[in-house]
Amino acid sequence: MADQVDDASEIEQAHIDRALAEVRREPFEAWVSGKCEECGDETLRLVEGKCAPCREPWPPLPRRY
Repeated sequence: MADQVDDASEIEQAHIDRALAEVRREPFEAWVSGKCEECGDETLRLVEGKCAPCREPWPPLPRRY
């Protein structure tokens, strides 16, 4: 039968495993500047080839025309 120390050790190990998994996770993709694939606007920050208004259509973001 497990006592409190064994339970605490299991909880601690689970916490360490989660923290290590977080550190080893793939980094997010850095943005680049260029022309949006969807609307054609030239912007300083493209993520997956799209500008902010095309990536997040709701709520509508103003376009720079």
